[in-house]
Amino acid sequence: MDEALAARVRDEIFAPLGNEETLSYKELEEAARNVMNYYMGFRRSMTGMARALEKIRFLSDQASRLHADTLRDLMRCHEAKDVLTICELAIQATMRMARSISGARPRFCKVHGAPSPAGEADARMSSNAP
Repeated sequence: MDEALAARVRDEIFAPLGNEETLSYKELEEAARNVMNYYMGFRRSMTGMARALEKIRFLSDQASRLHADTLRDLMRCHEAKDVLTICELAIQATMRMARSISGARPRFCKVHGAPSPAGEADARMSSNAP
């Protein structure tokens, strides 16, 4: 086992315990929640989702400022980082699914080369026909 790599990983994991910054996991999670509620709620637009992605990435950059006083806080700091990763992935997935955007045309799938869900159902039904 590479001792230097193990030491580097350990230092990354425990970094919030020795951090002099004052950003708490609660503040980071609340900021992520606010971004997701505002930009990724029921009414979405591509512009809003792009803005949400930009803000979540900014918050991810701020994760190095997290501070923990206890081992429980340390665990919550790492959970907050995971929340940001999940938010970013959810935004990217939603941006790829035009059907989740208000006013999108249902033919979006065909435009990008993928069969539409209705077409897939028709194909399955016709292949099962006697």
